[in-house]
Amino acid sequence: MINKTMDTAIVEVWSSGTASDKQRYLFKKTWCSDAKNNMVVITIHPGSTDPFVSDLTTLFIEKHVRSLGYSGFLAVNLFSNTGSKRKMINDENKEAIQTVLKDKSITQIVIACGSILMTNKIAYNQCKSLYEGLPAKLKKMTSLLVTDNNEIAHPLNVYSRLRWHFKEVDAFFNETDKI
Repeated sequence: MINKTMDTAIVEVWSSGTASDKQRYLFKKTWCSDAKNNMVVITIHPGSTDPFVSDLTTLFIEKHVRSLGYSGFLAVNLFSNTGSKRKMINDENKEAIQTVLKDKSITQIVIACGSILMTNKIAYNQCKSLYEGLPAKLKKMTSLLVTDNNEIAHPLNVYSRLRWHFKEVDAFFNETDKI
């Protein structure tokens, strides 16, 4: 017997820019009509501004967000530029992140930037500034994606592809500030 299953997902993308300088501020995907249980995932930079093109990072984020029982996710980035290795801080991106974080459906925030936080001062400072600017309520629901060995991870990290583990963000910043 064949079972037919249908599911509807809503995708929302905030972007701007020209062909040579595209910026993506938000990628939101929800699959429940009453999406009241969303996760914000903060990564490094977007792969595309196209709402119908998913890169591996987005696919792994969706896989884990679904398996953890959330009704959707909002993907934001430390840096909004696509296709560039250069890490640029963008005021519009900061404003978009602050707007996204006011969404009442958010129940979890995950920083999933990986080792760049240890190797790139600009990324580290951007992430720390973002975290320190959060109200106390949002800080309590913020975690850092880590591997089984408690090392910070990105969704593409081979040790975080099967299962996500979390660590308190305060502990990470307290440890790294001593370095």
